[in-house]
Amino acid sequence: MVDKVTISLGAIRDRESGNVFCAAVLVYKDHHARLNDIFPSNGEYTNMSGGLAHIAARALNRLHRKCIVDLRMACQTKEFLTNLEIASGYRKGSKESIAGRNKDAFESLVRAINTHVEAGQVQVSWKPEDGYCYEVSEMATSFRDTWKENLNIPDIPSADMAAVQESLSHGGHR
Repeated sequence: MVDKVTISLGAIRDRESGNVFCAAVLVYKDHHARLNDIFPSNGEYTNMSGGLAHIAARALNRLHRKCIVDLRMACQTKEFLTNLEIASGYRKGSKESIAGRNKDAFESLVRAINTHVEAGQVQVSWKPEDGYCYEVSEMATSFRDTWKENLNIPDIPSADMAAVQESLSHGGHR
């Protein structure tokens, strides 16, 4: 009999940095594992969908044998599913249509699914009422807020962010 794992995913994008802060809870029988990570923009476009793919791939890569997987999210899944279908080749469309760094995240997720999911048996669902989905959303938000506090990053209006990034790219000197 193949084991079933439920993975609840959450992500929030930081407007100023473009980074996506992600969290996941893996549930297998009575065992729980929690993880969080940053899906960095590295100057390229990122969004929540890419962050969810990033943390889903990290969570799947923690599995030691093939399982049936239920991915649950507190946010709508349409963009996530579309990008996953394009990255896997299931849906026609160019992988280039997956914006910015998100393409890398979805390609990593497809590799993780091929490695850790039994016969492609992965279900993706929108479960805003799920307690773990609520938890991971809170974990991602808290992670982002703590990260900003530790770096003493002020809230900067997005119009001023380009000037800050330009200054940083020159080592703070003009």
